[in-house]
Amino acid sequence: MRQIDIPQKIIDIARKEAEKSNVRRAKVSALVLDKKLRHIIAKAHNTLCMDNSTKFTIHAEEAVILKTRRDLNNLTIFVYRRKKIGAGTSKPCCKCAKLLEIAGTKRVIYMDNHNDFVLEQM
Repeated sequence: MRQIDIPQKIIDIARKEAEKSNVRRAKVSALVLDKKLRHIIAKAHNTLCMDNSTKFTIHAEEAVILKTRRDLNNLTIFVYRRKKIGAGTSKPCCKCAKLLEIAGTKRVIYMDNHNDFVLEQM
């Protein structure tokens, strides 16, 4: 795990994508980036859904995997989280981390509790 600099353009796109979320507590986006972190291949955000009387959230990482419909081998996932109050990590939960690993992702970039971007190898 090491800190990494992300181009401001990528951060701005991730922020705009997160704003599309209908989840009040935390708006999260996930971007699939090429190996050099220059091009966005796909983007998605978390979504609150209703099924009969049950509420559930589709995580941004799940949504971006479904959206790409391809092997994510040698690609990087960038997860961005915007909270209304305070800091909070955007590290993928255990379920999403496993899904990303199954999809072939080798690298995940997320925000730590200090809002620094961290690169972690899967």
